[in-house]
Amino acid sequence: MPDAEISAILQTLERYSGSYEREGVDGAIAHREEITPYLIESLEKLAADPTPYLEDLDYYLHSYALMLLGHFRETRSHEAIVKVFGRPFPDDGLFKLFGDITTENLPIILFNTCGGSFDLIKSLVLNRQADDYVRGSAAHALVYGVAAGQLPRQEVLAFFGTLFTGEEAEPSSDFWSLIGNCSLDLQPGEFAPLLREADERGLLNGFMFNDDDVSKALTHSVDKCLVRIRQEMERHSLDDLHQEMSSWSNFQDYEPFPTLPLDPIKNKGKKKEKKKRKAAKSSRRKNRR
Repeated sequence: MPDAEISAILQTLERYSGSYEREGVDGAIAHREEITPYLIESLEKLAADPTPYLEDLDYYLHSYALMLLGHFRETRSHEAIVKVFGRPFPDDGLFKLFGDITTENLPIILFNTCGGSFDLIKSLVLNRQADDYVRGSAAHALVYGVAAGQLPRQEVLAFFGTLFTGEEAEPSSDFWSLIGNCSLDLQPGEFAPLLREADERGLLNGFMFNDDDVSKALTHSVDKCLVRIRQEMERHSLDDLHQEMSSWSNFQDYEPFPTLPLDPIKNKGKKKEKKKRKAAKSSRRKNRR
């Protein structure tokens, strides 16, 4: 059982109040060691059974926990995070629970918590039960590993190159386009023909990936690509957690449309396809423009 002070912090972060719980987050950061086991436990419970959380979308601790553990760079949480995002969710349950965290924050969270060991992240990329965009975020975490000097670029590109057999996902999946974009982030070099061949075979979504993207990526040097990835990592580092979380749309003061009441999850309530279109658009990394 947590002591009274930790219990009070957890209670503050448990429920969506309509506002960002700055004092609760400050309390969690101030008591990092004491509160971390309870944050990890909240994710382990979610991984075991998401049903209660999907039935009570005002419950919010898992979102705060995920962001705090990424901010802490807490390696003890890495396995639980991979379990949460590696399991199947009904319908758009994953997006109801985590919203745009899945595409915008998960790559850096996985990288920050892996402690330089990328095996579980690779397993998440390979996990057909996981959402396409989760797998894409895991692949992007590997790109971060290259930019940080923790993984060899050729090794990661070779790994990506094994993922275009056509058996890695359902035929209509965006998985291959997401992996293709991660390959372009690293300047694909000799792997470019493989990407073009995958495009010719119809594996790639033309909205997300096309031959022009390959040609443009090849005009950049490897060093330039890595510099841009490092700049992206700095923007998404989670070092300033207040700045990152307080900007979420569900924490802003605005009047929703009468037919679209404000929901307690960032961008919650949007249809999954709209989310996927947004994620697909954002997957064309800015460093290739």
